[in-house]
Amino acid sequence: MNHNYFKVVACMLLFFSGYSLTTAQSTAPEFIDCSPTPDSLCVQEQGVRLPLNNQLFLGEEHPDATSCTVHISSMKHVTSDCGSQLSYRVELFLNDTGQAIILQPETLVSMDSTGLATLFFDSEQAPDTLISLTGIPYHTECNAYHRIVWSVVDSCGQESSCTSY
Repeated sequence: MNHNYFKVVACMLLFFSGYSLTTAQSTAPEFIDCSPTPDSLCVQEQGVRLPLNNQLFLGEEHPDATSCTVHISSMKHVTSDCGSQLSYRVELFLNDTGQAIILQPETLVSMDSTGLATLFFDSEQAPDTLISLTGIPYHTECNAYHRIVWSVVDSCGQESSCTSY
């Protein structure tokens, strides 16, 4: 006997009799530590450091020396009630150009037993060679900010993002 036939008939009967079955809806992933205020990216801050090819290390006259860049390591925490894994990416939008640069390509991360995941990027590991070698440039204008956009998708396909300045 074809069991799929009975499933289709049962669904049709529920539909025609006015009943509907609903599944519990999960909520989109939620960033726990997403702040609307600009992040301080000074060298004395945790996760901020000068590139190895900075003028401080190579000397001002060295042809490969950079001056106005830093490397950044950063993390965000996300909760989700759908599935045991999340997919995330991190993009940098430079203020001067508005161009998106991938800092962390699409990456799978597992949730812990409480539904919490830690997302991470390090600009030295960025797929963009210029960023991985020389770092993220300083701003060229006063009160202008680069944007770092964290995007996460849960197992249900729901997406959330967090923008850092």
